[in-house]
Amino acid sequence: MEKKIVISDEQLQFLSKYLNKKFPNLSPQVKIELMDHLICGFEVKGGDDFYQYLSNEENFIKGFINNEVKNVKKTYGKQTWRQFFSFFTSRELLPITILTLFIIFLISKSISNKNAWLIFVVSTHLIMIVSAIFGMINKKPLRKLDEVKYLGAEIWLPFLMVTLADNLGFKNWLIQNEFIFTGYWFFTFIYGVSAYIVLRRQKKIILTKYKALLN
Repeated sequence: MEKKIVISDEQLQFLSKYLNKKFPNLSPQVKIELMDHLICGFEVKGGDDFYQYLSNEENFIKGFINNEVKNVKKTYGKQTWRQFFSFFTSRELLPITILTLFIIFLISKSISNKNAWLIFVVSTHLIMIVSAIFGMINKKPLRKLDEVKYLGAEIWLPFLMVTLADNLGFKNWLIQNEFIFTGYWFFTFIYGVSAYIVLRRQKKIILTKYKALLN
């Protein structure tokens, strides 16, 4: 009967130090999952040289980490869109949605194009400022974690919507068509608020999850 290869405590410690040195920004959760994959792989493939095995698996390790980063980004994006659509499907949020749309339409119809655009820009930047103050995580032990680095990625879309209109030259056309401008502003604002809500929610989850690192 073939003897099963079992990783030693010394090899386990080496693996942990190896990942810490090569990938210092790795989150504890991803590190545990990656170590589990590598240990299982080594025990299945067999062999005596664990250190050579790690060297051979370096491309797999990098690919695994890159996939986890992509998953973090996708997760935040999906959560933001889910929150966005909830403004149209939730009974609690629907009155807020209708009121917001009415106010934006009233502003774009009642005041000059220049002032309407100014309020649009201010409202968008206000969301970003509030998000930066109350949503971002500035705890030093957590800053390099992928979950923290990409936490505020979705909040940039509203800012992009403003700069696109300016840089691509359709700002004047946009503000001269009040219905289109209302829709553009409404989407930008609601998406920004959705991103902020997700930001705050995820901040609480992350701080709770990594509470041990902060003590």
